[in-house]
Amino acid sequence: MATPIETPSSAPTREGRGASVKSLLLTALIVLNAALVLSLAGRTIAPNFAFATSEQPAARVSEYVMIPSRPLGVNQDVLYIMDADNTRLVVAGYDATARPPRIEFLGPFPLNR
Repeated sequence: MATPIETPSSAPTREGRGASVKSLLLTALIVLNAALVLSLAGRTIAPNFAFATSEQPAARVSEYVMIPSRPLGVNQDVLYIMDADNTRLVVAGYDATARPPRIEFLGPFPLNR
């Protein structure tokens, strides 16, 4: 009768290797999920503000009204920009037919005449 071959106790068995790979994979997935949860929490908890002010505390931001238009008989789009605080009007037109296309400005025109 043949005697079974003994494996050294330090060599991992096939079942032991598979279990260690599974536990390593499970640990990696848990760490990845924790990182994703922390990233999502950081995005939703952190405030996201935008301020349109100057560096000077006494400065006041102007109020603007912008009206897009395509006037009759004109082959370009026009944007009317009115500065309500300084009562001025600027007209900006986009000329797509020019090479290269360009934006042309007219004004500022005073509105308090």
